Amino acid sequence: MELYFIRHAEAQTPSIDPRDPERLERLDRYGSGDYEGPLTERGREQAKDAGRFLARKGIETLLASPTTRARQTAEIALAEAGLESDILLMEELREARIGFLHPERDPKLARSMDRALMINETWRKITGRKVFLPVALYFVRLYMSSWLQGRTQGGESPDQVRDRIGRVLDRIAAMDLQGARIAVFTHGYVIYYLANHLVAPERKWRNIVSRPYVKNVSVTHLVRTRIGWALRSYAQPIETHDTFGFGGA
Repeated sequence: MELYFIRHAEAQTPSIDPRDPERLERLDRYGSGDYEGPLTERGREQAKDAGRFLARKGIETLLASPTTRARQTAEIALAEAGLESDILLMEELREARIGFLHPERDPKLARSMDRALMINETWRKITGRKVFLPVALYFVRLYMSSWLQGRTQGGESPDQVRDRIGRVLDRIAAMDLQGARIAVFTHGYVIYYLANHLVAPERKWRNIVSRPYVKNVSVTHLVRTRIGWALRSYAQPIETHDTFGFGGA
């Protein structure tokens, strides 16, 4: 059995006006991990790339997170590959629910987040681009570090996410699809944790250096062996996946 974990295609990010009275609440919902934005036009093209990948690999079994961006990626890929099979939605494949920071209750945090929003708005006006990368990375780091320190509210704990992701492999193994090739459309943190903590922790730092983050529609390839799961490639661009052999980064 071979598993191809594919991160969802590019999804729309919420448009947050720094002058909106509800800006911090909107931003907090986005950062919490429960965001349900659909794919962008670019994302839909990326999903078609994923469909062509399915056709090249002869993949006919598709699993997906029920989150809008992952489900839409799978649906478009399925159509592009010309397949008529159903997509099995698995709740365990959802992105980590990080929880809320409630900046409206913390004046210092609210000021910091407002400054970041204003910087992003200035960048948007000057360049026409929606997201200023340093601002995006600031928010990712803010939410992830707060979550790992137990300072978010209403989400899953890191241990709960680890256990949930572990059940994904157990559930797939129990399907007993000997020799099958399966595409799994899911999210960046799920793939990161699956590869670097559950399957190949000895390769964690090598993987992080070679792929600092899991890009949209990248491929992480796992194979089932007699002793468990083995990692063949990690977060590799989908268009170059065929060039890598066993042990590729």
